[in-house]
Amino acid sequence: MVVLDFETTGLRAHKHGLLEVAAIRLVPGQTSCPYYHALVKQDRRIPKKIVEITGITDDMVENAAAASEVVTSLLSFIGADPIVAYNADFDLGFLNAACQQHITSKINRGGHSCALKLARRTWDWLPNHRLGTVAAHLKLDMTGQHRALGDAQRAAQIYRLASLIHDVRT
Repeated sequence: MVVLDFETTGLRAHKHGLLEVAAIRLVPGQTSCPYYHALVKQDRRIPKKIVEITGITDDMVENAAAASEVVTSLLSFIGADPIVAYNADFDLGFLNAACQQHITSKINRGGHSCALKLARRTWDWLPNHRLGTVAAHLKLDMTGQHRALGDAQRAAQIYRLASLIHDVRT
């Protein structure tokens, strides 16, 4: 199973693009897991609001790999494994759009799970279920918030914990 997180240049998959990608392969029984992480070179300036949220600047992506190279490497890392994402519809929408744009086909992988949906069922009393809210409730390390690798790590921890809780309840 591979946990994904993306930072993007906006909220619409067919209008905006990938800015940063991270994928962590969950290995049962291991706390240190292999991962893939990359910034994505941009064709235009990063919107000011996105820079404010992520801290990723035009200078940081100036020498980054092109989106086509990043998407190809990411798909190679994922392989046929199922995907987990926090708000899977958002991330898979961007992944599919990037695949169509740079590889000319949608991804066809081993299924997916949404850590956000699982978190909503597990901690239904929380005021909201944003990644940061759930992570703060669980007292997770907040280093790298709104960066792909840090958010992917938190999503993986939330997914693992929520899955354990559901396994115990059933």
